Amino acid sequence: MMIERLRAAWNALMGRTALTPQPTVIENEPRGISAAAQWEARRTGRPAPAPAEIFAIAKPMPGIIPAGGGLAMDAALPAVQSMATWATQGIYHEGLAFLGFPYLAELAQRSEYRHATEIWAEHATRKFVKLTGDDEKVAELHKELDRLAIADAFEQLANHDGNFG
Repeated sequence: MMIERLRAAWNALMGRTALTPQPTVIENEPRGISAAAQWEARRTGRPAPAPAEIFAIAKPMPGIIPAGGGLAMDAALPAVQSMATWATQGIYHEGLAFLGFPYLAELAQRSEYRHATEIWAEHATRKFVKLTGDDEKVAELHKELDRLAIADAFEQLANHDGNFG
């Protein structure tokens, strides 16, 4: 239905005239008993049920309707919005979602969080790198690594990775 409306709007916009199919209206026809149901009724000797019985609303079993009459119209399930909210909040409560940098920065200020990442960062950069090759070139590279404080930068990188993911 929607695609036909879009197609008609597009054709009107482009200046084309298109024949849009008109919806067909089906009149309420009286419903009858199928030939199979009539055959089964003749075969078993039981009368076929009237159409009103076939399409009638099901009646509740005895004892279901309360003494005051009528059925309660309570909702069986919570609203979809309530379920979506519950699921979304559960992600944050369980720590499965990214909590955000400001909150993680607050956690990094607490020693019990910071200490764990500092241990990992220190041990990851404790020996740092071992360079091999020409002694003169290796000495020059070690001097440059010390000047740029590359080991400290990698330790800070490991700290940030532990604290902020």
